[in-house]
Amino acid sequence: MFPKPAFRLLCLLHVAVVSMALTACTPAVPEVEKSDTSKSFTLKQVDDVSGIKSSDVFSFVCELVTKKPKISTPYCADFGVSVSEIKWSNWSSSGAEGRGIYRENDCDPNCAEGNIFEGPVLVRLEGLYTDGKRYFLRDFTYQATRPFPSDISSSGGWDVAEFYLEVPEMRAP
Repeated sequence: MFPKPAFRLLCLLHVAVVSMALTACTPAVPEVEKSDTSKSFTLKQVDDVSGIKSSDVFSFVCELVTKKPKISTPYCADFGVSVSEIKWSNWSSSGAEGRGIYRENDCDPNCAEGNIFEGPVLVRLEGLYTDGKRYFLRDFTYQATRPFPSDISSSGGWDVAEFYLEVPEMRAP
């Protein structure tokens, strides 16, 4: 049999030959021009919500279109601030109400080692918009059910459609 160093060299040579053969057999992938979908997708506010069924109302979690999201965040990259475990008590074209758990990472000394604060909140989704086909609630707000520490805001909110609108290449098909 081969001595160990020679065997390793033979294995490396085999991998290199197989890799070159696969590369030579793989057809070239043509460059695909990206279309600018950020301008083609717009949301228009809906003023008259009458006749719109609650089953036709969607919202967003980052790039995903969803019904009754169980989580919401303004920071899709790391969810450093979020409301999770959302349970909706009301969902309709005029808005939604529920409860959830607010979480915020203090990033001290850094975000990987930071402490995460948690507290119960009441949540709302308002502002009905349409893309011409579907309806979306997009204005998310939260309010603490008991006081948060003074360095953490007990209320706030964000536009849940922002990531979907600003980063079209991340949209789920």
